[in-house]
Amino acid sequence: MKGVRWHYILILVLSIMLSASILIFFPKLSEPETIPPPGELLIPWDVAGDHAGTVKIVEGPVVDAIFKNWAIGKPTLLYIGKPYPDPDRFSVLIWSDHRGRFAEKFPPDPETHLLNKTVKVRGVIDKSKGYPEIALIDPANIWISE
Repeated sequence: MKGVRWHYILILVLSIMLSASILIFFPKLSEPETIPPPGELLIPWDVAGDHAGTVKIVEGPVVDAIFKNWAIGKPTLLYIGKPYPDPDRFSVLIWSDHRGRFAEKFPPDPETHLLNKTVKVRGVIDKSKGYPEIALIDPANIWISE
């Protein structure tokens, strides 16, 4: 009988420790994401660099696009506003792990379908490479402007 009680106590203690560890090491899991109202999100592509580190919807024309199937990670890159290698460009990055879902939404592939179209892209703006960029995982975060 005593062995059974210790077994339940041990399970209870381990459950509490696991819950505490999750809250300590992954605090964002327990915090709701705060997203600004949609009217405050939309910005033109040419000012995206001024908003690095924030969630925005960036709008602009796809002027160049490429699928680098020879490069590490096989990225798809959409260049908005200005083509590569212009340092004032805005880029959208799609890694090959997620490319299939984008090809389903934009057949035959995103770089062909979206070229010369004005798009809106939602995500965190990263400027760590020297130019603003949003990396996409979910195709719901990019759509053609009307």
